[in-house]
Amino acid sequence: MPSITTWTRLEPRPRAEDMAAALEARVHDPLWLLARQWQTGEFRGDDGGSPILVELTGEAAMVTAYRPGPAGDPQAYDVAAAPLEVLVEREAPGEAPPYRWRTDAGVHFLRLLRRAGAAVHGPAYAAEYRLDSPVPDDEAHPPSLRFRAVTAGRVPDGVALRAALGDVAGTGALPAEPPVPDADRPKVLAAARAFVRWYDDRVPAPAEHEAWVAERMEYTFAVSAKSAGADLVLAAPEYAGGSLDWPDFRVETGASLPAAPATVPVAVTAFPAPVTYAGMPAPRLWEFEDARVQFGSVDAGPGDLARMVMVEFASVYGNDWFLVPVDVPVGSVSRIDSLVVTDTFGERTRVRAAADVDALAGRTDWSMYQLSRAPTGSAVATGIEPVLFVPPVLPTTRLESTPVEEIRLMRDEVANLVWAVEGVVQSGAGLAVDRFELFQRQRAAEQRDGGSTAPTGDGPALVYRLATEVPDHWVALLPVETAPGELRLRRASAPHASGPGAPLGRLLTPDRELVLFEEEVPRAGARVTRTRQYARWLDGSTYVWTGRRKRPGRGEGASGLRFDVVEPRG
Repeated sequence: MPSITTWTRLEPRPRAEDMAAALEARVHDPLWLLARQWQTGEFRGDDGGSPILVELTGEAAMVTAYRPGPAGDPQAYDVAAAPLEVLVEREAPGEAPPYRWRTDAGVHFLRLLRRAGAAVHGPAYAAEYRLDSPVPDDEAHPPSLRFRAVTAGRVPDGVALRAALGDVAGTGALPAEPPVPDADRPKVLAAARAFVRWYDDRVPAPAEHEAWVAERMEYTFAVSAKSAGADLVLAAPEYAGGSLDWPDFRVETGASLPAAPATVPVAVTAFPAPVTYAGMPAPRLWEFEDARVQFGSVDAGPGDLARMVMVEFASVYGNDWFLVPVDVPVGSVSRIDSLVVTDTFGERTRVRAAADVDALAGRTDWSMYQLSRAPTGSAVATGIEPVLFVPPVLPTTRLESTPVEEIRLMRDEVANLVWAVEGVVQSGAGLAVDRFELFQRQRAAEQRDGGSTAPTGDGPALVYRLATEVPDHWVALLPVETAPGELRLRRASAPHASGPGAPLGRLLTPDRELVLFEEEVPRAGARVTRTRQYARWLDGSTYVWTGRRKRPGRGEGASGLRFDVVEPRG
């Protein structure tokens, strides 16, 4: 016979969008309170024990090899010898040390002589190691000329003095010139030894091959460690300078960079501690919580999945995490071999690696604190390498000077060009020179020397110009097709108001051709700087070097360059 089946279902009917009232769980009846505890499962027990002991074993392989550039010569690397930033960012000796550094080193030597009670010999050293004469580049920069005028003949050349002292710390022999009386020799020798230590701590050895790639305006390098019997190559193909950390690296599969084996066993037996954080919801329903954090007041729409996942993690799974500290050496690649957890019932459970569990489920494209893996020569990651890399990098408390050189890369849609505008360059005296101010000064001097060129007559004479002039610190980058479908930006000459329009700094490589990759100058542009940096390493040693950094620019620009122009003369 026919039948009609019906179901009755109770559904909540929210009367407001705010969930605060429901999460407050107001109580007016103790019996109702007990019922709610029964409903939420607080009276239900199960056989799931809490972890009380963790046993972890693994291996930490030290980084022992370094390769500058995309295809430089590999060299041995000692983590304790120098931080990785110094090794990567230091420059090759493309030019003599700046006059400013020679002066600062010489002033410090005079200061050491005064502390040792031998200041009377300062003028003799200043005369023997006299600073060089002004260079023509400083004639248009009055501050550099004034700086040289003040220091010339009064301060010794610190670089030449360091070369003359040689191994004075070991031999104890001073240079023959200038002569030092026997009575003052111990004092001068003490000052010389202190000067050599101070100088060597602040002047790292120059790089034989730079990691800076001018065509990318970025650093490219790789390090290697021998892990699990094989060379593990960690490459940083797009390090823009500034702060180096593990996300800048990726594992290059198939690459070879021989590294000396240096492994440290990792073994930890510890009590796990529950993970807590500020504002974490209490694990029990009726426990007082921090009133400064209210997850019930979080507004989440249908598309705010990340916000809802965060609230669900905090309110449901927040007390399911435990912390076990593991100490690994700085500059090592660590791999966990075994993780065994013992619970309160005495059961031992071997925890599998998250990467192995994800691989079984077909998820291999993301993981936290692990490095991406890519084949050699490819920029597309193909998986995750289950290792933890603690790079030997500096803390963020380093000291950085104002830029000694700065360029801005920008697109000029009106002129259909890309410009590299030199904002700051370094003079021969080592001082920062504002190229715009230098251009204005030179232009004013030319107008004073040339006088007025305005034509005479009833009407202005017209003149045809193939192209208008631009300031000489604007360097043009013309698009060229180096391969089918591949555009690059080649440094070229443009009509300038004065001077040849050649770059004066090191960033635009005036000594060789520069061909930038077109994608390195986006619509937002780019800003590249050179700065002097000072930092301390693990053993307290100090390092001073010149590093480069690339940052986003300020957008497009306009040079005022126009073609086929008829304008009044003068």
